[in-house]
Amino acid sequence: MLSDSNAIGSMPRMPWVKWGGAPEADFCKLFDLPEGIGFPECEKIINLLYQHHDILRLSIKNTDSGQLLWIPSEINFTALNSVSASSLSKLQLGSVIEVCKEKFRKSYGPLAWFIYCDAGIGIKSKLIVLLSHVIYDDYSIQVLLEDFYTLAKQIVTQQTLSLPLKTASYREWCFRVHKYLLSPQAKLDLEYYQALPWKHVQPMPFETLSANRQRGLVRHLVVTLSRLQTRQLLAGMRKYSKSIISTVCQTSMYRAIQKCFSLNNNPIIFANMVNTRVGVFDTVDTSRTIGPFCMRCDVLLNCSDFFDKVEVFKQIEMQMMKLPYEGKTYMWLRMLDNEIGWDNISKVGFNYLGPRLDNSRYTKNVDTKMRFRFSDSMYRYEDYASGNIDLTQGVNGSIMMDVVASMINGTLELDIAHLTDHYSETTMIAFGQELIEGLNEYCVS
Repeated sequence: MLSDSNAIGSMPRMPWVKWGGAPEADFCKLFDLPEGIGFPECEKIINLLYQHHDILRLSIKNTDSGQLLWIPSEINFTALNSVSASSLSKLQLGSVIEVCKEKFRKSYGPLAWFIYCDAGIGIKSKLIVLLSHVIYDDYSIQVLLEDFYTLAKQIVTQQTLSLPLKTASYREWCFRVHKYLLSPQAKLDLEYYQALPWKHVQPMPFETLSANRQRGLVRHLVVTLSRLQTRQLLAGMRKYSKSIISTVCQTSMYRAIQKCFSLNNNPIIFANMVNTRVGVFDTVDTSRTIGPFCMRCDVLLNCSDFFDKVEVFKQIEMQMMKLPYEGKTYMWLRMLDNEIGWDNISKVGFNYLGPRLDNSRYTKNVDTKMRFRFSDSMYRYEDYASGNIDLTQGVNGSIMMDVVASMINGTLELDIAHLTDHYSETTMIAFGQELIEGLNEYCVS
């Protein structure tokens, strides 16, 4: 454990934080500010948000032992920066945002930035929000925006500034996770996952192409559902109460892979999403805590199951119920042992990145992208327990296929990036067609 774990602001070693260099502004969006909210008012709001949500103050601290995460007890940085956008076109404003992202990447200050954009007289000012993926999930974004606009409304209507009562701080929750990972229960849970037949998982297939092909060349294949098909897909999802579009996309992708690459009936890994806010530490209220609480949990399934869209969801739910804490601690344990999950070799298991694509109030109008990719990364449990984790090491991964799903103007679009030395164009076109057919099976008229 950290030698300074009791110092003010120090953080325990969290297994999902593998800091390998500069932070990235994974969330970067421009929001309109209400009338009556100028720079002074906006600065007051941002200061209150930094005070209310400790994770917004999370910074990278350079020490003799490497880079560590740190939450200062007070705001010791500029809470709100500003740029003048009154004479900028949309294209120029986009350039300003890119500059902000680059500055964010080079900074080791807070992993949340807020930048006020003065749009000029008679035009609504804007707010640029930049966040590292280390500090948020899709629900957290909604909490942050709700708190911001609540304070803005109170200022405009001249009310006393107040926010809902604080729930557990992110730092407090991290120490609870840390305590669990060093407990006898965590060792038992890890043994449970180690006993599952991970070694029988079907490896990710790829074609052996001719040696004269250019290695490393990336090709993009884009497949799209029409606006009508997208509406029908969303309507079809209502038949499965616990299902979300990310689950449907994964199922359809696995089915397309099975058809195009002739997988055997060995198990493959299905990356399911779980919410760690509830069901793990019932005495800790994180209902309005900002943080990365949305985690992935791998479930083993047979390829043949994907030909029955109802059965696959039943299997997922049944397996999740059998897991320790219904899989909510899996991601923490998986990152501490390379014998479980999809480590060592690339498998048919997508590492889910990004918010969910559904119609819940937590994601609507916030972010409409999700991402699946093949990669590998790990820490060993023994290293974590002894404190021998080098947090300066980055994630090493081999990307074989990268799929980004977006909701654009009411249509679902999937951009499939792949390496030409792994897959031929003919195979990928067939893969795209099978993917669309699989999605269409979930559509209802």
